[in-house]
Amino acid sequence: MIKNNMLKTCIKIAIVTSSFHMRRSIMIAERVFRDDGVNIVSLPGEDNSTRRTTWFTNEKGRVRAIGEVEKIIDYVKQGKIDDFEII
Repeated sequence: MIKNNMLKTCIKIAIVTSSFHMRRSIMIAERVFRDDGVNIVSLPGEDNSTRRTTWFTNEKGRVRAIGEVEKIIDYVKQGKIDDFEII
């Protein structure tokens, strides 16, 4: 069920955020638009402190990683996103 009447004709939504936050952002969008047939497209951007290959090499990246994990756990506990297994 779409929550906003302005989105009734929407068939595609672009999620634009850093690659680092993309997993949680997509999961939220999938949950919100689960029954609406909306195609969700990810358009990740990059930043220097949280790249897949370097996030653990600097304090800012490590802090962001821990924060993101905590947010995902919180969202699962609140039922905002479905639980999932990290592989």
